Amino acid sequence: MHYGMGAGSAAVYGVLAEVAPVVTTSAMAPLLARASGYFADELASSGRGPLKPAREIPITTHVYALASHLVYGWITETVRQAIRRAL
Repeated sequence: MHYGMGAGSAAVYGVLAEVAPVVTTSAMAPLLARASGYFADELASSGRGPLKPAREIPITTHVYALASHLVYGWITETVRQAIRRAL
């Protein structure tokens, strides 16, 4: 499920980047990272019950999740640019 979610969100990002290039700007990175994390958590939790409230999750977990999504976004954009140049 994790790989499928990652591939799916990368595909959506690739399409959005072509249709609305503003999503590739660094100003959009935090918003996209949080949005993808939120939707991923909601989709992943739908089969196993509701998540704990955010205040019950340690701050280090939130920071790690945000950093992970930002790195994922950076890599996704780097790969998208490489594919775009190759085409």
